[in-house]
Amino acid sequence: MNTLADQKSTFVTVVAWIFIVLSAMVLTSMFIQIIMFSFVFNSEFKDQILSEAPWLAFFWMIMCLWVIFALITSIGLLRRRNWARILFMIGMVLLILYSIFCAVVLVFAPEFLWGDMAHNQQLQNNLEDDLFSNFRIAMAVFTLAFSALWAWMLTRFMSPKIKQEFLSKIQID
Repeated sequence: MNTLADQKSTFVTVVAWIFIVLSAMVLTSMFIQIIMFSFVFNSEFKDQILSEAPWLAFFWMIMCLWVIFALITSIGLLRRRNWARILFMIGMVLLILYSIFCAVVLVFAPEFLWGDMAHNQQLQNNLEDDLFSNFRIAMAVFTLAFSALWAWMLTRFMSPKIKQEFLSKIQID
């Protein structure tokens, strides 16, 4: 007999597996980057990178923690743990806020990303069709599209059917 507790939504399973696979791939990539940065590049190059972008190590560490969070949460989703659903929804809210922030920065503060290149008229004259403006607009649209995707996923995870699926797992355990 197929009870409510036995019914698993395909949506949750697919999202969990997608995030598990992507998180594992990104963690592998980050591990390879650590090895390359530590052993392949000479110390002068490493010192130059870290002196020109001192925030890079902090940003990289935050990204690494985010990916580990996504992997653990995704495994919890696959196992239908309610704490994972709640943390995943919090992650979606953070992604939406981060995406909107990035879109605003891309459109209104290009110098934040490209420094003086963003307003270098000679460089822009050499590039056809004002590459920086087109790139900013395309990235803002792309970012907002992903924000819509995260919002849709958030609403699906808040739906009564999926919520009940996770809550019935609590009652069984």
